[in-house]
Amino acid sequence: MTGSPNEVERGIIDGKLHIGIVPDYQRHPSLDYAKIYDEDVGLFCGGQHPLVKAIQDNVALTESDVCKHKLVHRAYFESERLRQRKQKFPVGSTVYQTEAVLALVRSGVYLGFFPVHCKDLIQGEFCELLPEVFRYSTPICAIWRADRRHSRILQDFLGLLRAI
Repeated sequence: MTGSPNEVERGIIDGKLHIGIVPDYQRHPSLDYAKIYDEDVGLFCGGQHPLVKAIQDNVALTESDVCKHKLVHRAYFESERLRQRKQKFPVGSTVYQTEAVLALVRSGVYLGFFPVHCKDLIQGEFCELLPEVFRYSTPICAIWRADRRHSRILQDFLGLLRAI
């Protein structure tokens, strides 16, 4: 199942899911969390967006130049750090999934924050904007119901995740 962090948490709490992987933005008291890795997130433009042309022409962009453009927003709770960054931008579309952010950024209409590794999967379609200003790292965690922490299968699976 894919879904927003809140949907994944709800699936685990309700017993529909055994384990989930979510960004560590907020913690629910009935869940246990284990950090798996840190994910670098950047701000990107794509398609025929005016900032793509500016980057190709080696224009020295400023934070103010970038913040004039509409941004894709997530329809679920995000980290305080990211919400503060997004307040500087005009609101564009609102979506739930990273794939939707990628599609809207690729359209050339919006800017969007998404994991840097996504850009590497789709070579040449996205340009990262001012990584020294907008890039940040967020912990990604495996989560499970606290009352299942002693499950041998769960512990073996977590061991495999940590070994990757």
